[in-house]
Amino acid sequence: MLLRISRTLNNLWIMKIQSYLGCLLAIIFVISSCAPIQPLTNKTLNQAELNIQLRKDDKIKVTKKDGSKMDMIIDAVEESYLLGHSKKEDILIVPYDLIDDIKIYKSLYKITVKKSDKSKFSGLLWSVEENKITVIESYDIQDYQLQQIPIIEVYAHEIEKLKLRKKGGIGRGVGNGASIGFATGALLGLISGSDSCDPNKICLFETSAEDKALGGGIFFGLVGGAVGAIINAIPKSVTINSSMDQFKSNQTRLKGYSYR
Repeated sequence: MLLRISRTLNNLWIMKIQSYLGCLLAIIFVISSCAPIQPLTNKTLNQAELNIQLRKDDKIKVTKKDGSKMDMIIDAVEESYLLGHSKKEDILIVPYDLIDDIKIYKSLYKITVKKSDKSKFSGLLWSVEENKITVIESYDIQDYQLQQIPIIEVYAHEIEKLKLRKKGGIGRGVGNGASIGFATGALLGLISGSDSCDPNKICLFETSAEDKALGGGIFFGLVGGAVGAIINAIPKSVTINSSMDQFKSNQTRLKGYSYR
């Protein structure tokens, strides 16, 4: 009888710890899900404005005035309509007067610019041009869309070092790491199987394969989330040293991080 009570109390203790860890992991998932995927909403539907916002091969979600939605990949911004195609390569033509809202899915990169005079400023990397970069001195792209903040030009000879990090990358890193860790831990727990205990002995820990899967998933989920956060918190560094040659050699790489 005492042995049975001991095993029951131990199992209840394990379940209590798992419930606390489960709540913590759930909080992590909620926080990571709040990280921006970077949708950019543009309600000024005219060719001039959309030519600033869109470029070929951009992925967008169009909401029509009748409430229907469609995903499309941009081929061209015409005078009165958007021309694109679906993932199945179907041609799509959407007149502006049928569109209620457009969301443009792009990754935005936060950039810290260290200039040759040792001054620094941060913002979003807007574009990389022949001999300069342009930066929005804000972390909110809507500030530019509402023309509330100017674009700053920084020429190659003024740049000592650049540090870049994807906006919302830490949150997505936590989510991805936690997901992979949880799946790995759960699988290992199931593979290890249930514990067996001799009825004549006192077993401090006797858990089923399901309990191990849950506990392993939570533990490795927390570890994976922490690792994902650390990896995505490390900025990418690009050294220019006021050299046009260095700028040119990193130009293609920098364009991969720019909005335009």
